[in-house]
Amino acid sequence: MAMRLFHRALASALFLLAPGPVRAQSQENPPAQQQKPSDPSVKQESPLPKAKKIWTNDNLTSVPGQVSVVGASGSSGRQRSNSPSSYSNGATFLTPAPGQVVHPGEIVHFDLSVDPERSTGPVSLVSPLGFSAEFREFPPYSFTLEIPHSDDHVGGGNRLIGIHPITAFGKIRGKEEYYLGVVEVDVEESEMPAKLEVSRNMGQYAPPVLTFFDVGEEDRLAIHATFPNGDVRDVTNSTYVNIVSANPKLVRVGEEGSLTSLGPGSTSITVDYSLGAQTTQISIPASVTISNSVIVLTPLSLDFGDQPVGSTTSTLQVTLANHSFGEITVFKLEVRAPVRESDDCTSAPLPPDGSCTISITFTPFRAGPNLGVIYIPNSHSGMLSLPISGNGI
Repeated sequence: MAMRLFHRALASALFLLAPGPVRAQSQENPPAQQQKPSDPSVKQESPLPKAKKIWTNDNLTSVPGQVSVVGASGSSGRQRSNSPSSYSNGATFLTPAPGQVVHPGEIVHFDLSVDPERSTGPVSLVSPLGFSAEFREFPPYSFTLEIPHSDDHVGGGNRLIGIHPITAFGKIRGKEEYYLGVVEVDVEESEMPAKLEVSRNMGQYAPPVLTFFDVGEEDRLAIHATFPNGDVRDVTNSTYVNIVSANPKLVRVGEEGSLTSLGPGSTSITVDYSLGAQTTQISIPASVTISNSVIVLTPLSLDFGDQPVGSTTSTLQVTLANHSFGEITVFKLEVRAPVRESDDCTSAPLPPDGSCTISITFTPFRAGPNLGVIYIPNSHSGMLSLPISGNGI
C-alpha cells in the first residue's frame, strides 16, 4: 500500500515537471486512421513504450567515468535564486554542494543522508532537469541524473542554463508529503561564448536603442550565446551573466532580464558574460521620454533603500495631482510590491487642480532586491504605474 502511494505521488510530481505541453485530442489533431491488417509474417513492433528500468540498491554501482566532477575550477558564476540553495525536511544532500556548476549532457552523482526518524519508504530524485532512474529503499542513498542537452528537455518551460532545484522525493513520516529536501545546481557551459547577442522583448537582436515612453513601462531582454561547439543557448538566467544599468534611477534591472523605466533621461544597459578572467560585453543605449500629462505623480518612483528583512519602514508619501479641466476618478490601487498603502485618492473624484496623497510602507520579504509596482487605474490615462524598490538586508 505504501509503495503504491509512493508511485502515485511520484507520477504526479513527474507529470508536473515533464517538459512540453500536454495537448488534448481535437479536430486539429484527429486520432490516427485504423490501419489495414499487415502481413502476419512480418514481426510487428509493440505499440506500447518499453518499460523504464527502475534501479534499486541491489543495482548500486558507481562508474567514475560516467560521473561528472561538479563545481569544476574556473566557474565564476554569481548565484541568483529565489529560494535557498538547499534545505532539509528529512534528507540532506552530501554531494554535490549547493550551487555547484554542472554542464549540459553530464551525468551527475548525488549522495544523500536520510533521517529514518523523519522518512519512511523509498527515495528518488525529481527536478525540472529530469528524474533519477534509481530509487533507494535504504542506505546508501546514491543517485545519478543526466543533465539535458537543450531547453526542449527541461520541465515547466524553464531555460536549461541557470540554477535548478533537485528534490529528494520520499514519504515524510506521519504526513502526506513527499518533499524531503532540495539542493540547487547551476547548469552552465564550460567555455566562453564565441558570440553574444541581445534581443528586446522577442524582437531583433542587438537593438540600437531601448526607448521607453512613460514611467513604469516594462520590457525584457533575452540574451543568447553561441558557443565554440556550435550550441546556441538562451543564457538570460546564467550566473555568468550580469546586466547593469548605468543609471538605475532612470532604468532599473530586475530578474530574468526585466527592465523598468523610473524617470526621464538617457542611460545605457550593459550585458556582460564572464568566465574566469574572460569577459565579453554588449552595451545598449536606453532613453526614457515622459509625455506631458494632466495627471502627475510626484515623485515618479520610490526607493526605500536598505531595510532588515521582515521589518517595516517609516512611511513615504506620493502626491497625485490633476492638472486637467475636469474631474478624474481614481479607482482602487493594485499593489504588486511588498508594501502596504493607504490613500485618500479613491474616496471622491479628483477635481481640477486637486491632489491626493498615497502613503506607503515597505516590508522586504527576502534578502536582496525587493522590486514591485503599484498600479493606479484612473478615468483619464487608464493606468499609472508607481515603481517600488528596496533592498532586504
